Amino acid sequence: MTDIIIHMGLHKTATTTLQQQFFPHFDQINYINKSPKITRFVNAVSKQDPIYFNPSEALGHLEGAIDETRVNLLSRESFSGPPYAGVIEQGLDHRHSIIKNLSAAFPDGKVVLVLRRQDSLARSFYRQYIKFGGTESVERFFGFDDSGVALFSRDRFMFTAYVDALMDHFEGRVLLLLFEDFVAEPTEFFKTLADFMGVKNKQIEIHQSNATRFGDTGLEVCRRLNCLFRAQLNPGGIIPGVPVLGANGIKMINPMKWVHDHWPIKGGSKGAITKTSQLILDAAKQDNRQLEQKYKLDLEKHGYY
Repeated sequence: MTDIIIHMGLHKTATTTLQQQFFPHFDQINYINKSPKITRFVNAVSKQDPIYFNPSEALGHLEGAIDETRVNLLSRESFSGPPYAGVIEQGLDHRHSIIKNLSAAFPDGKVVLVLRRQDSLARSFYRQYIKFGGTESVERFFGFDDSGVALFSRDRFMFTAYVDALMDHFEGRVLLLLFEDFVAEPTEFFKTLADFMGVKNKQIEIHQSNATRFGDTGLEVCRRLNCLFRAQLNPGGIIPGVPVLGANGIKMINPMKWVHDHWPIKGGSKGAITKTSQLILDAAKQDNRQLEQKYKLDLEKHGYY
């Protein structure tokens, strides 16, 4: 049987660090992310209605990329859903469809899912949204304004139903990890992950970093300035950006993104973003208790409730 490991996020749970600094160091792992064919497979799985999804056709995109002599690993945050579904189209959130498609393509696959405490996760999502040109307030983004309509579905912070769906489709083959353990006890985190994947663990020095360092006030200033500049999440901006010389010549970038990546001071004032994130955690605490009881996770230790 071909070994398939699917690492599906969540978003903002050290996925990039794992993809760049951990997974590529194992000779026993066939890291399919390196294959140019993976994008077409990911699109088929994450965007196609399960009614019309054809597993054989989707797997055809990976022809020649799967190695039957090694552990095959796919790692994509988009397997846990698009990060800004409501920004693109209100109500666009189809995570269960992705789970169904993945299980149809890999019925014997194993899944790795990393969770993160909801207040920290919410802050990180909103910071990324601002970094890429977002212009809505944190209250509007999470649906706490008068409209009551979220651009980012708060259902995403209720983990139990999502984990249940994964368990239903990949019974006995799901590893749940915590981002907080990655930060506090990385050696044990990596050992648990390597054991689950069936590879010999290595002592790898990981460089943890977070370039988005603004506090609440700094992010609010950036949000207002984002209104001026054209960006991925603000295509209607007045100013197309500023010219920057890169490896492939001059390109236009949103200066706010550059500021995010180079701001020297981490943290700062607390305001609406901190308050809103706390509301999200408070709403999820009962669900977190249920999750801990069902799956024996040490959530109370990390302040999930």
